[in-house]
Amino acid sequence: MRPPAIHGIKLAGIARLAWYDIKLREIHKQIWLGDVSVNFKKRLSMAAESLVALCMVAILAVACNGGGTQAVPAYTVSAGAGEVLQLTVDIGNMIYSYSVLDTSYAASGVSVGQNSTGTLLGSNPDGTYNVGPSLDGFIQGGKVMLLGGELAGHLAIPLIAGSVNVPVIGISYPAPNLVFIAGVYNYQGFSCKALGMANASTPACASQYGTMTIAVLNPVNPTSAIYTTCVGGDITNQNATTGHPCTGGTLTGTIQPTSLATPGVYNVLDAGNNHIGWFFAFTALNGQNVGVIDHDDSKTPAYGHTVLSAYTPLTTGAGDGSYYVNNNEGQESWVTLATTLNANNYWFVGPLPWNTSTAQSGVQGTFTPNSPWTGLSTYSLSSTPAVSGVAMVTGTGVYTQTESDKPELFSVGVR
Repeated sequence: MRPPAIHGIKLAGIARLAWYDIKLREIHKQIWLGDVSVNFKKRLSMAAESLVALCMVAILAVACNGGGTQAVPAYTVSAGAGEVLQLTVDIGNMIYSYSVLDTSYAASGVSVGQNSTGTLLGSNPDGTYNVGPSLDGFIQGGKVMLLGGELAGHLAIPLIAGSVNVPVIGISYPAPNLVFIAGVYNYQGFSCKALGMANASTPACASQYGTMTIAVLNPVNPTSAIYTTCVGGDITNQNATTGHPCTGGTLTGTIQPTSLATPGVYNVLDAGNNHIGWFFAFTALNGQNVGVIDHDDSKTPAYGHTVLSAYTPLTTGAGDGSYYVNNNEGQESWVTLATTLNANNYWFVGPLPWNTSTAQSGVQGTFTPNSPWTGLSTYSLSSTPAVSGVAMVTGTGVYTQTESDKPELFSVGVR
């Protein structure tokens, strides 16, 4: 069974809602803006406390059954074509709103701050919601899944991607402070060599995976950081014999504040101080960091998005569950991971593989955690034809995947 989703919440008790909302915001403020000496155990405890507050809001929502006020989460979202949006999805009233936080498409008439509202056309048996056109016509449709403070799916935005469905991944409560984001990460993502190419049907797009370190420049005033990216390798062990060299080289740069009114969205600069994207992240309830880079690199060029997950071993059972997964060809699937007695995982998935003309439901395969290195996993599907590749499971609800035989394909989902 999929874990229950916590979406837009309707409450009857305004005072009780206000107390839990204030409590939740205070906890997040302590986690991100508190004393930098707060250790991991304390942060994990505060994160657990936030889960209790959030669960209490959900309990009140179930008990409400109409009336009262509406608490609607806002998601900071990367649209995989060089666009950062803020989306609110109100499932109680079946409406949504969007605003543009940053854009690569000013020349096409998209402006920072533009916003509008639209209607959710209905829900589906799998828990997804169909997105209708926004009143201003910027969004023409789509489908999204909201699970545990995370959002995944696709949107139709003709002004930035023509007829292509743009893959989206987003989070609520992005970290407004980088102090707890410092560390080592695995990553997977994709980028295209031109604007508007949000999907993998063109060889101008390519997926990638590797590792990255993020180091805060000044812990006392943690508003910027230095990053180093090891493309295709393990930055903690680059030995050609015992480890995994950076086959695509190394890249360095900085993560800096932006002028955006919304906290938590950062400017990504390369070694030459050129803007190449936007970054936002959060700490999940188990203390594990998850980040998103929205690529906006006119120099390379590269447009798309990348998901980062803390460089942490995937332990037996930690990734178990069902994930709603979308790829950059506008296709979707449910992926289920279930731990077996030999500490590997079986993977039940459908409809997949995506590189065949006929969907194959219920395909079973093997899933080997911490391969090729810590925190990543290799998989192999017993489909026709067989499919294999590398996946990344955060253990907190985010799943990503690349395929060996179709390197331009990238998938991301939530549970």
